[in-house]
Amino acid sequence: MDARQVKDMLNERAEEVCGLLLPAGFRKGHQWSVGDIKNTPPSSKKKGGSLNIELSGAKAGVWCDFADSSYKGSNLLDLWMAVRGCDFKQAITEAKQFLGIKDNWRRTTATPASDSKPTLSPKKLESEYVDLRKGSTVHQWLTETRKLSEEVLAAYKIGESKCGKYVVFPSYNADGKLEFLKFRNHQNKDEMFTLPKGGPKMLFGLQAVDPRQGLLILTEGELDAMAMWDYGHPAVSVPFGAKGITKSGENPNNPWIEHDYDWMEQFVDVLLCLDNDKPGQDATAAIAPRLGYERCRRITFPDGHKDANSCLVSGLHEDGIWDAIEKSENYDPPHLRLPSDFKKEVWEKFYPVDGVEPGEDPPWNMPFKFRPGQTTVWHGFTKHGKTACLSFMLGWFAYKYKIRSCIASMEIPAKNTLQNLTRQVTGKKKPESEEDFNEAFQWLDNHFFLYDVLGTAKADDMLAVWKYAAKKYGVQHFVADSLMKLDVEEDDDSAVKRVMNKICDFAKEFSVHVHFVCHDKKPDARHPMDKFWPGMYQVRGSAHIVDLPDNVIAVWRNKGKEHRVEEAIAAENEEMLEELKLEEDAMFLVQAQRAGNGEEPIKRLWYDAEESWQYRDEPALTERMVFAPSTQAEKKG
Repeated sequence: MDARQVKDMLNERAEEVCGLLLPAGFRKGHQWSVGDIKNTPPSSKKKGGSLNIELSGAKAGVWCDFADSSYKGSNLLDLWMAVRGCDFKQAITEAKQFLGIKDNWRRTTATPASDSKPTLSPKKLESEYVDLRKGSTVHQWLTETRKLSEEVLAAYKIGESKCGKYVVFPSYNADGKLEFLKFRNHQNKDEMFTLPKGGPKMLFGLQAVDPRQGLLILTEGELDAMAMWDYGHPAVSVPFGAKGITKSGENPNNPWIEHDYDWMEQFVDVLLCLDNDKPGQDATAAIAPRLGYERCRRITFPDGHKDANSCLVSGLHEDGIWDAIEKSENYDPPHLRLPSDFKKEVWEKFYPVDGVEPGEDPPWNMPFKFRPGQTTVWHGFTKHGKTACLSFMLGWFAYKYKIRSCIASMEIPAKNTLQNLTRQVTGKKKPESEEDFNEAFQWLDNHFFLYDVLGTAKADDMLAVWKYAAKKYGVQHFVADSLMKLDVEEDDDSAVKRVMNKICDFAKEFSVHVHFVCHDKKPDARHPMDKFWPGMYQVRGSAHIVDLPDNVIAVWRNKGKEHRVEEAIAAENEEMLEELKLEEDAMFLVQAQRAGNGEEPIKRLWYDAEESWQYRDEPALTERMVFAPSTQAEKKG
């Protein structure tokens, strides 16, 4: 549960919260009144105290000490920190205890291995530049051209290169450790470089922002963040300017959001102060859903200015910025739309970007895609390879599309899931060395997460983790294996419908793809499993399991062939063995497809049971696919 949700729950019990934090006060109309932040009793009940907290309505939680205006806040978490003299982490922990909230999964500031970048020690980074030298061309540019104060330059610890050609913007992490330097030629903004090269993408200016201010201001550039500071509103900047969603659907803001997600989470409100131009608008649209629409507002700078620093340079009075903040717009609910809002998307349905429809193709050619915002049911008889085929598919997605997946495999331990996946992505029965094994696992870390619950899992808990993974790590494919391991009886129609709708809604909200693995009923005597594959309505349980998702896929194992191979081996019948090689080992059957042309294609597959557990669409195995990099392959090459 994030800060916004906690704030809303505190607002619902505002009077109770005020009584807990400031028991010397009392209710006066729609406010709680007390002497001051130290819980001094009011001088009289008639007049009340100077510190007043709104208890209801749109301003619930807003508070101010009118005797000392430095004590004010926009929510009850701000009040909690001020009264208890604690930081945000302690305040939200205590508030959750008060509300009876128990988070059953823990957030971590660690980023996945995929985002591990070259690093240099803070001491090494500090040695690469010097403090600003008064009178230098860099100092003059910052103070005279850009109109920035000495105080803000000190707050953001701005420096310059030893040669005096570049201004240096240092970026510190939430623990105050210097991690990253950006060098910019003040005479040519296109000439810049970073240290370490390819280092972590992270916000600039964390050390200058006090989380107790409640409102996080996010700008497009370092100069804009410092300009907002000079206007009395400390801000941070995105690391590389405005970046919107790419044509391929990638969000280039994901790395810095992941890096500083936990630090940003302590702010109840976020003001997006990106430039008033098309790139700034596109970047705002890409950032807002990751941070949460409900906590974001967007600003329009006055008098036609495109950013905060241009306001400062032109001499705009601070009242103009205050007014712009006051008039900042909330995001409308994303579900309230006009037909024209979909104009571009509808056009691209007719004419896809670069002629390619969004979504991931299977490893073999067929008219089917795993599209964002959709769900797919995978079913088949027990031990017919549906889980193996799905994990192979995820390995292919990671290799071909460089995307991440999260697997909730509640039927088998995580170590078994990873052993099978390692076999498939390396194309080997087992790693040839520990070095090869470590290389494969580094690749797996870059592309996979696991929801580590063995046995029955609560659907709501799983979805909470999935939402976190989608928002923080940009995970695009999610697997629930199997549906019967969630806390719902598979033949309870209403319960199944409720859970399926929640998961389908999650896929649409986050534009990800969700895979359900389901089991089939036992075949009858007239339709033995070695001759007949299952139909979609043979999925065990409620009909909602196949009716609500977008796609239904059956995986069927050709056990009849396996029996005939055994017979041919026993009879030493080489001719029969050669003929059987041309017969498929499995069938991949699309039995429902909501998008595209509604086609239901079938693909014959051959399974490499001896070595890689990979599926191919041709009988002759000429070369096994290798998804994960192999040190052994490099040595041999």
